Amino acid sequence: MFAVASTGANVASLPIGACLDRYGPRATVLVGSMSCLLGNLLFGLSGPKFDGYLAGFLMLGIGGPFCFIGCLHISTVFPSKSGLIMAAMTGAFDASSSIYVFFEIIHEKLGGSIHRLFLFYTLVPVIVALTTMALMPKHSFGKSDVVADGDEEEEIVAAGVEEPTETQPLLASSPAAPVVSTQDLFSKQLKSVEFWGITGTVCIMMLRLNFYISSVKEQAIDLAGTNNSSTAIDNLLRFFNIALPAAGIISIPAIGYLLDNFAFSTSLAVLWGFGVAFGVLGLIHSIPLQYVTISIFVVMRPLLYTIGNDFCAKTFGFHTFGRLYGIMNGIAGVLNLLQYPLNYISLDLMGGKFWLSNGILLALAGGGLAGFPAYLARGRV
Repeated sequence: MFAVASTGANVASLPIGACLDRYGPRATVLVGSMSCLLGNLLFGLSGPKFDGYLAGFLMLGIGGPFCFIGCLHISTVFPSKSGLIMAAMTGAFDASSSIYVFFEIIHEKLGGSIHRLFLFYTLVPVIVALTTMALMPKHSFGKSDVVADGDEEEEIVAAGVEEPTETQPLLASSPAAPVVSTQDLFSKQLKSVEFWGITGTVCIMMLRLNFYISSVKEQAIDLAGTNNSSTAIDNLLRFFNIALPAAGIISIPAIGYLLDNFAFSTSLAVLWGFGVAFGVLGLIHSIPLQYVTISIFVVMRPLLYTIGNDFCAKTFGFHTFGRLYGIMNGIAGVLNLLQYPLNYISLDLMGGKFWLSNGILLALAGGGLAGFPAYLARGRV
């Protein structure tokens, strides 16, 4: 269920992005709300006579990104704090898994059927849908109006120009620039070093993160070695389960400050440093040291996702954001399937030893990602 839903959530970014660019954020969030509603209903109604768990989990996995991606344009409303706003939205998305921790606590304390919790939670996507219809604009902030071009509608943009929002000019207008079609702009951006640089970064780091999440217990057992204490391992896993969603919220101010006050080359260099430190510490056989490894991991995860979102928004703008963001995450989702051969290498071929798989990922992150921050620094981005 997790494999299907997590892969589906990433691969679905492409149709989500196309929906955002074509129909706007309001329609995108409404589709996500409907998906979440159906997912919770399928879970709540499932039982011995009706197995809707897999389909329900997939609907939940897809519905969340629909709502999330449809809201990212809000970061442009306050330009000087766009990094902080993006960090807040990404952190909230990252921490959303804590909802099911609360489900578990309520179920343990009050008893009863856990299915009722999912049925009760259908109220949330209904509220989101109603709020979206009342408050969400039809077009993304910072996106040009659609103008008629013959029998078809085509967006035209001034290349390199930051435009005012649909409600009021929150950003100062730039001088006139050559007008190009959205399709031409999209084609140019898709071929750029910047796009493939951020895509490569997200792909490698996302694979690294998801591989660790899917095998954290087995890796803890491996690193414990002869001092394999079930209590020590359980405490480490409990720390991981709490720190993972909590860090998404706690790290918001620091990530926002980093993105709002420093160049992207600096932010990516910090991410690269975290990735190398995490990879090196993850090879050392010491359970106490793994608390440090997990602490780095839980901060690195929201930093990666926020940088990816913020970089696409600020570098490419919201004329083509949905398609570019969707392609980036779609590629990352497909490449995330590599976590299965990595697990096969560690669990089957290496007898539960993870040093080879982690060494491969460390080499990819440490060597393969070093060039992109340097490239951006040379261009002062």
